[in-house]
Amino acid sequence: MISLIKKWKYLGLILILILLLLLARGCGNSDTASPFEGFAKEAWSPIAAVGGFFGNIFDFSTKKGLQEDLDAANKELAELRTQTEISGDIVAENEELRELLELKKSFSNDWMTVAAEVTSREADNWYEKLTLNKGSSDGISENMAVVNEKGLVGKTVNVTDHSCDVILIIDASGSLGGMLVESSIQGVLRGIGGGKGLISMTKLPYNADIQLNDVVVTSGVGGIFPEGILVGTVVKVNTSSDGLSKEAIVEPYCDFDDISFVLIVHPMTEAEIAAKEKEEELKESEDEESADEDQNSEENNDGEDDSE
Repeated sequence: MISLIKKWKYLGLILILILLLLLARGCGNSDTASPFEGFAKEAWSPIAAVGGFFGNIFDFSTKKGLQEDLDAANKELAELRTQTEISGDIVAENEELRELLELKKSFSNDWMTVAAEVTSREADNWYEKLTLNKGSSDGISENMAVVNEKGLVGKTVNVTDHSCDVILIIDASGSLGGMLVESSIQGVLRGIGGGKGLISMTKLPYNADIQLNDVVVTSGVGGIFPEGILVGTVVKVNTSSDGLSKEAIVEPYCDFDDISFVLIVHPMTEAEIAAKEKEEELKESEDEESADEDQNSEENNDGEDDSE
């Protein structure tokens, strides 16, 4: 009981000091503080200091809590962004695979296709060589065409048991036959190299009608590349210094910065042709047997209905 009285005594004293300070401020008419007002201020200063101290502690605690909440929110946002990017990559890969499947169906029965994934690119020459995860154990050999859903990519080289390199069509070391779709004029395609990402089409007649944006495809000459694979479009036409021929500069359809999956295409061997013919004959035989069984079943059902 005594301690409670003491507490109330101190609280009452503080309240009296506050009232006196307010009264002194309200009654004072001059800029000079009265002795009573000075006494009240001196008595109030320790109390104000203690209040300011605890106020600062509260502000620090509040700011710290807000910063922790902000850090947690930023971390969660970063995780969501990462998940979104991963989901986007998966969707893009699935779409690329679906397009490759449709491309696979477009090749005639004379060509075999093997799906492969890009595992690396040349570190010092990003645009002109890449490596695939398929090799001789998958039936791959050198000088096989490599395509993706956009068009021609290049041809295989340096084949090992489980991998191979691909020289891209923009590399200056390779060449192939090309054809202008609009005029059916044929020429020789060779990469310009040097990281320019362009192809030169030469051996064109001096009077050839070549227009910008003309479509260029493979001609099929040489037997390595199937005929009609998209290569690119004409972006510039040059005439030789002697005026006897023309050159077309071709920009490829393929985006060599963004290749994940490809098809390796090659002519079917005699053994592959024989195996495929045998498979087709077996399928036809199974279809005929299935059709006969269906017909017999229908006839039996008709006989049962008549007897009823």
